[in-house]
Amino acid sequence: MVLATNTGYFYQSSPGISHGIIPLGVWKANYCNYGKQSKCPIMSEELLDASLNLTTTVTPLLNRIFSNTSLGHRLLERLTLVNLRHTLYFITPYETAVPTVEQVPNYNVEVSAWWLTFVVVEFLILQISGHHDRFALNDSITSICAGMLSQCFKFGGRTVAIFLYIFIWNNFRLIELPWDSPWTWLLCLVFQDLMYYCGHRAVHEFGFFWGLHTIHHSSEYYNFSTALRQAAIQDAGLAIYDVLQAFFIPPPIFLVHRYFSEILQFVMHTSLFDTLGPLGIVFNTPSHHRVHHGRNPYCIDKNYGGVFIIWDKVRCVISYPDFDAIATKNRAGVLFNSRGVTLLGTLIQSIYRSITFQMFGTFAAERKDDPPIYGLVHNENTFNQIYLQAHVLWDMIYFKGQMKNEKGEPLFPGLTNKIKAALYPPGWFPGVPVRPFFHWFSLVDTAYGVPEPEKPVVRYNPPLKTWLKLYLIGHFTLLLAIFLHFEYDRPRLDYVDFSLKIAFFLVTMQTFSAFFDKCWYASSLEISRCFGVMAYFGVLMTDRTGVAPHRVFMFTVHGISALLWIGYSIEEVVGLPVHFGQSNAGVAAAPVIDHRYISKRISASRRIHENENEKKVAISIISKADSLTPTAPPQPPQPTAQVAIHSAL
Repeated sequence: MVLATNTGYFYQSSPGISHGIIPLGVWKANYCNYGKQSKCPIMSEELLDASLNLTTTVTPLLNRIFSNTSLGHRLLERLTLVNLRHTLYFITPYETAVPTVEQVPNYNVEVSAWWLTFVVVEFLILQISGHHDRFALNDSITSICAGMLSQCFKFGGRTVAIFLYIFIWNNFRLIELPWDSPWTWLLCLVFQDLMYYCGHRAVHEFGFFWGLHTIHHSSEYYNFSTALRQAAIQDAGLAIYDVLQAFFIPPPIFLVHRYFSEILQFVMHTSLFDTLGPLGIVFNTPSHHRVHHGRNPYCIDKNYGGVFIIWDKVRCVISYPDFDAIATKNRAGVLFNSRGVTLLGTLIQSIYRSITFQMFGTFAAERKDDPPIYGLVHNENTFNQIYLQAHVLWDMIYFKGQMKNEKGEPLFPGLTNKIKAALYPPGWFPGVPVRPFFHWFSLVDTAYGVPEPEKPVVRYNPPLKTWLKLYLIGHFTLLLAIFLHFEYDRPRLDYVDFSLKIAFFLVTMQTFSAFFDKCWYASSLEISRCFGVMAYFGVLMTDRTGVAPHRVFMFTVHGISALLWIGYSIEEVVGLPVHFGQSNAGVAAAPVIDHRYISKRISASRRIHENENEKKVAISIISKADSLTPTAPPQPPQPTAQVAIHSAL
């Protein structure tokens, strides 16, 4: 069996021969009689030529400019037409279907060069066209850092679900569809997107799952960098729906579509394109996804689709049967006589009524007269990476259930309501109507209690000095380069090196956020970070490799940076008030820094920062879909039987 892949190579397998990789040109020459005008047994010559990786002609030129392991070489060799069409999910079964998971490339890494190109090109277009309000340095760096962090916690670059998926496939699969069949590939394309819809909707509506996804919606801008603003542990929530395919879809086919479903979402995050015409009838578009990111009332919890938008547009109402009509037709038996069936029917009817729900029907079109305003209903007003990644999860699991009104009365009295607070939609309070969907509940009115965005819109964007912006851009570029090398070399890293790089990423990202938020400890954190990097590379220089150029570069850059911030801190301290001590001889002593003033200044800065955090109303940090204030429990318009049933759960 010979099968195409995306990188200009083919996998070859046959009885008694282990899987191997051979160049595409060799495969064509040996198996397709290339040059003899015979047809390829798997795909046409035209399709094969279109799938050729242009690296085969570009690589010799790159080798003259860069070393094989340099970042420039690694990025430029991925700027191919093949990887460009991969960013748009333009793939075929023949080039992506492989027999084992190990043979599936990390497609995120393969398209990363194009992602960076898109971010830069979009930035230039927005600047030239005068749309400066659609881009912010601090927001974009925070978004890209979140994307790096999310990839760090993918095992081998793959989704967390793949391990459980393989276990279910090996032990509990119901049918075994052939991995090399185009019909299996197409079935997975559709079913994977349906599961993406369910998983995406779950991380919005299923209680604390929202805490796994909040950071993606925390950006107040909408551009390509926003697409990278992903939660580090979100895959843990989506895994439940991914593995449902394991009962009949082969793992490598699932993984391929899982990659490309995620990759396609990148190009959805832009304001450069309006509607895409008829394509928007069936497929997801940037216009549809802009609504999903809006905090306008009509945008809340809408347009969950990934590849297809039809899941949002289709409405499917499930209703209970007419048991009274059944009773009149069934006269046999004591238990199932007319009276018995009526009583039994009433019981079943009441149970079935409680699970009657409307599937899908979550579509909303973008309104030109009311364009989406991006972010959360109550925005976070911070760039703290760890805080954005984790705090809502804790808020949903514990803090929401402890909320009280102005009178000190709990908004969620009793253990049952506290459990509901963690499992029901983020915007739910006792008395708010909900309805079941799949294994969770969704709000009947997703816009209930959501205020209109403020006008004019004021975004959180603390100003920074130009020299500090340039400094942060330089270190961010260095961080990005180290991360890309980390992704390319990940299979060869040992656990110690892997862990140290993760720690470096986290500390560097936290340092950036401290500067963006103007935290009092930003310069101290940066000095500590620089000394840590210097110590790491200082130790590395004692091994066999010795004083390599890249090690000297990293040591020097962070040494200069540490000196810069030490000097800056001294200048800040020297500028503080001083008092002159009195010597025993009655002669004025040398100036002494008033440490009490320093303590007061640090304490004041800390209090200001803490007060800003306290201004975030409890419910505002819980949910994008929730704007209800904690002053009093909301009152539903009219209680219904459905509300009574759900309130009793």
